[in-house]
Amino acid sequence: MALWTRLRAIVKQQPFLRTVIRLHSSSSTSILPFRCYSTVGQLLSKGDQDEGFQSANPANSVTDSMRQINQSIDWNTHESLFKYTSGRWLFDEAKQLAKRSSNFDMNSLARLAAESVGSHTCSSVVKVAESDLNKIYLMTTGDGKEVIAKVPHTGLSGGIIASEVATMDYVRNILGLPVPKIHTWSSKPNANTIGTEFIVMDKAPGVELQHVWQGLDHNQKYDIVEAVVKLETKLKSSTFDAIGSLYYTDEDLDLRSRRFVVGPTTERWVFDGRGEDACDRGPWSRVEDYLVAIGQRQLSSVKSLDCVSRSPSISGSGPGWYKPPTTEKVRYLEDYIKVAPYLPPYKDPSLTAAVLWHFDLHGGNIFVDPDHPTNITCIIDWQYASVRPLFRHAGHPAFLNFKGPKPLLGLQGDAAKIPTLPENYTDLSELEQQAAVSLLQQQKLYKAYEMFCALRNPSDGQVVPEQFAAQKATFDNVREEFLNQAAMLSEGKAQWAWAWPFKDDKDMDE
Repeated sequence: MALWTRLRAIVKQQPFLRTVIRLHSSSSTSILPFRCYSTVGQLLSKGDQDEGFQSANPANSVTDSMRQINQSIDWNTHESLFKYTSGRWLFDEAKQLAKRSSNFDMNSLARLAAESVGSHTCSSVVKVAESDLNKIYLMTTGDGKEVIAKVPHTGLSGGIIASEVATMDYVRNILGLPVPKIHTWSSKPNANTIGTEFIVMDKAPGVELQHVWQGLDHNQKYDIVEAVVKLETKLKSSTFDAIGSLYYTDEDLDLRSRRFVVGPTTERWVFDGRGEDACDRGPWSRVEDYLVAIGQRQLSSVKSLDCVSRSPSISGSGPGWYKPPTTEKVRYLEDYIKVAPYLPPYKDPSLTAAVLWHFDLHGGNIFVDPDHPTNITCIIDWQYASVRPLFRHAGHPAFLNFKGPKPLLGLQGDAAKIPTLPENYTDLSELEQQAAVSLLQQQKLYKAYEMFCALRNPSDGQVVPEQFAAQKATFDNVREEFLNQAAMLSEGKAQWAWAWPFKDDKDMDE
């Protein structure tokens, strides 16, 4: 009650704030969490959020007395900040929730987050997202600054945080990609006051692409596809001498040192929940060793986890479903390990070059300017980014995925043809026509990504002699489809031909 009494006293002393204080019960805490709003209207429009103290305008409305109260808030009593609350399980729920729980000193993290940006207090802690591996918190300081704190679940280690920090530093400060600035971090839970690994970084500017994508016109969507390809081209421009993930040469180095090394991989297949058996995580200097290590990891899982999983599966456990025995799975994997050294495309060194890549470019990880949505303002979630052979990165970014038939891959022959509406389009119902148009738009964007990738090949156009004929045919196909996409009328096509960036010198003189 002492806290409530102090709050009432503050309201009486500062009536001009028109502060509305709402207390809501919590069976799991001895101190009731509360929220502060400057007007009733804000209280009604704000709606329910995760627990925490929130001030509508901390920079202006928080008094010295309120700052003292902020310092006394015990964030550790808010249990749902640490528990997984985004889903339930019909079986093994206690085990699933335990795997996704977190146990650390939130008070220390909030204090450190505030100090890392030159503030004294943290006025709000809100859990804004959580996954199988992490929890994400939005922390607001007493003077209105916002930062993101990322904390892995209890027991998850393996260098994930150390690699993510080094990777974000590299792509932000070496390659110049729009990535959040990191203010403080630790990959040594036993050496900090918080008791866990963590990252404190800037909140991403802009809005998530997934929130504005449907409202964009076709040209804007094409511009975003091209912008993503430009970012990927920057990643592709930097190659490494080994396969794995990025780290600092010394974790105790200051963020400004920027000395990097390729170490053990943090790819998703290492942390797939199939046991803690040791596996070869690299780094690898040879592509074949990397491919063999993946097969050995799968083989170890099959042998040690009794047919991989004993959990029931709606998609594959019914009567009559094909369920290969463990011995058959082992045989297939052993055959893969034998042939793996012969799989890489050794004839083209550019395809086996080790490059850094972002594997999860869905609409929630790409942020854009709300006023100019074709401008990408930030790329987040570099946790699984790793250095792999370029041919292992082949694929479309997740934000372009869609349900329905995909266009043929490639830019030669039938694959070079731009998708069109079905021949019986005029015979379809209105709803079917709308669905056909929507599918066509998605297919064109899917194909546009391939075209922009081809256009971003080295600008000098140099290729090895034995590949010239095939590469020239691809190049010419890309040019033709570029012009077809750019203008449907022949006179417009001529103008775009002039805009084609890759011309012979004789063309430039005309």
